[in-house]
Amino acid sequence: MKKLYLFLVVTAITVISVSAQTDWKKLLKQDLVEFKGTDMLAKEYTLCTWEDGTSVQIMTSAKSPADVMSRDNFVSIYSTYTTLILLTIFEEAELEIPQMTTLDELIGDPDITIHIEMTKNGMQMQVKSEEGVDQETMTWEQVFE
Repeated sequence: MKKLYLFLVVTAITVISVSAQTDWKKLLKQDLVEFKGTDMLAKEYTLCTWEDGTSVQIMTSAKSPADVMSRDNFVSIYSTYTTLILLTIFEEAELEIPQMTTLDELIGDPDITIHIEMTKNGMQMQVKSEEGVDQETMTWEQVFE
């Protein structure tokens, strides 16, 4: 049941994010992962806009040595955990899920920065906002419990 709920949440956020795009062909051909030296990197910029007109920019990123995991697992973990973090942020702030628009680059500075660092022993997630820095570190055993 937990996996089904997670799948539905990830799918919903992905559909919301993708539906805000205007150029489907460009979006579908765009690589999420960049290989730099021995590392895999991912970085995305999102503008979240609510019905009342307020908005925030979110920069999400991840890094992992390429010899630690496959590209598919890197994308899966990055996508799943950034989505869960965003849902948690919206829930804690008692906000509805906003319209999400993917940006090619930031418009100034991000309001929220989410970074996931993956290593052979586990991963660390860090969220920076005006409220400070929250960080969680987990071993792979804890991630897959």
